[in-house]
Amino acid sequence: MKLEHAKLAIDRYSENRIPPGDFLMAVLSNDLKGALQKADPESLENIKAIFGHIWNDLPQNIWGSHEAVKSHLTGEKTPAPENPENNPAGERVGQKIAEVLGLEPDRNGLYKTGRGQQSAEGLAQTVIDLIRD
Repeated sequence: MKLEHAKLAIDRYSENRIPPGDFLMAVLSNDLKGALQKADPESLENIKAIFGHIWNDLPQNIWGSHEAVKSHLTGEKTPAPENPENNPAGERVGQKIAEVLGLEPDRNGLYKTGRGQQSAEGLAQTVIDLIRD
């Protein structure tokens, strides 16, 4: 999928509650495995930019889980997280990243990485920072 087409589909989802295709639904739902399975080569090439558009331009309460996406599409109200630093979606993203990378949390729930020990949210933020660079 071309990047400009993905951005248009994401914007239609955000503004008009129109569901995008399977790949973007998986990305919006924080389903990394599903996104990778449904992506064509061009979508994989653009996944960083696609996620960056979602992260930077969409309200946090309309993406990040299947429930948030479903609520948005059906018009149900879902509150935005009060503190973006303590964001359950960020924790879920970090846990999924750890799972894909084969990382196991220690007894304190922290993951050992090349940048020291990090929480799931910290791991997600590290990946986002790497994508932005």
